Amino acid sequence: MTALLMFLLGVAYAIHEAAIDPADIDPGPFFGIMLILSPLTVLLSALQLRYAAEALGQIMPLPSALTVTAVAMASNMLPLPGAYLVRTRALAPNMTGTDIKRAAAINLLAAKQWVALSVLVFAVVLTGLLPGWITVPALVGGIAVLGLNAVLWRKSGFPVRCFGTTLAIQAAMISVETARIAFAFAALGATLGIRQAFALSIAAVVGSLAGMVPGGLGVRELSAAGIALLIAIDPEIAFAATALNRIAGLVVLAIATGAITWRAARRKSCA
Repeated sequence: MTALLMFLLGVAYAIHEAAIDPADIDPGPFFGIMLILSPLTVLLSALQLRYAAEALGQIMPLPSALTVTAVAMASNMLPLPGAYLVRTRALAPNMTGTDIKRAAAINLLAAKQWVALSVLVFAVVLTGLLPGWITVPALVGGIAVLGLNAVLWRKSGFPVRCFGTTLAIQAAMISVETARIAFAFAALGATLGIRQAFALSIAAVVGSLAGMVPGGLGVRELSAAGIALLIAIDPEIAFAATALNRIAGLVVLAIATGAITWRAARRKSCA
């Protein structure tokens, strides 16, 4: 409740300071996020889960991966790392100690490489815009962690091929998040360069890492505002655009989880 209150207060403050009239929001880009880009985010996340299952020697059909992904994203609204727990449970169907350990390991490896890749992209796009003492360590650190992760995949007995596949999917996820941010700015009538959009995409990573805050509520938006100060963007606009992006995603998530719940209830009534 506290996180929600802070989020709403932040949105109200951003709208006031940036002189945003909700009636002037362009519905076209907003619906673009809601109907195209948000579902694409869910699909890519499901594909990542599917290849994680393949690395464990399992076969997870795409519909099942989509269901688990939607539930995992919804559970992230709880004050705990819900998505991580749901995915780990889905990858350990037999719930043996070994299964849980391997499922937790591959989820952790995937999370680390996603963070490292995001930091690497952040450093690359901001090279020349930020001092070298910020970008160079980020570049070196990102490359080092990704290289170490590849070794750990192999050492843990997971196919390196699946590491490459999940890395490619995560790169696509960052690109989609970048597009979502650009669309959100467009909905507010604000301009945003491609490098700036990529830089702001790291706010989604920061929000996801804030596992004890429901869905990273407010954390992602504050992170975007902080990054905006580094790249010559109005922080209030960045906060409002990130919040708009979140709202579009939550609408899609609500529809998806509602459909899953309805389907489960229908199956139970027919049993």
